[in-house]
Amino acid sequence: MFDLKAIAPAGVAGICDHTFLHRPECFRKDADPLVAYHKAFGTFVEAALKLAPAPYAMCIRAEELSRLRRHLAEVGRKDIKLAAVVGFPVGDAFPPDVKAAEVNWAIDEGADEIDTVLRWDDLRRGELRRVADDLAIVASAARGAVFKVIFEVCYLDEAQIVQACRLCEDVGAEFVKTSTGFAAGGATTKALKLMRANFSGGVKISGGVKAGNLADLLGAALDPNATKLDPARIRIGESSLL
Repeated sequence: MFDLKAIAPAGVAGICDHTFLHRPECFRKDADPLVAYHKAFGTFVEAALKLAPAPYAMCIRAEELSRLRRHLAEVGRKDIKLAAVVGFPVGDAFPPDVKAAEVNWAIDEGADEIDTVLRWDDLRRGELRRVADDLAIVASAARGAVFKVIFEVCYLDEAQIVQACRLCEDVGAEFVKTSTGFAAGGATTKALKLMRANFSGGVKISGGVKAGNLADLLGAALDPNATKLDPARIRIGESSLL
């Protein structure tokens, strides 16, 4: 095992999904919310491209995919993956056919990866068939894109986190992920250890990731015998860490 505490935030850029998930509604206090929104998104893109090294992926809403894909092609940065959120941030609020349509749209717009939200409220009520059917439909729509499932661990107990891992395993998800970043809490070492122990794919750390807790969170999420930070096995979803 390598020394996690010696890794600076910039040293984990190769496993980061740098995120911008605001909508125009978030800028209503500005004089011109739409102009403010587009300016903020443009600033996010330009700032990300100045990072050295660059993040592994940029995670955005589907409506911005074509714009970002064209820009990355224009500046010769097609190496940066595009991830899109689906059924976000409340998974239970979207029926599976709507999520599937959103996945299809995102992939058509250039998404390499899909981050969807588990029906965690249904899971808490014990409606496992509804959760499983939703995951199966969305996973099928992903048609080859890297498929990540967000749990919102702050609302789940240990048994529910384990059950969620098993459901994701059943549909062939590539990653399980702690949080949307919009809930009361985010990633914890306890939740990450459970996810690593009960899911054979990758684990994505998201929600409340800071330089001060980075080493502990990575230590909980990494494979026990890992000797490098592999983006196929470990990711960090972050909007400000880098």
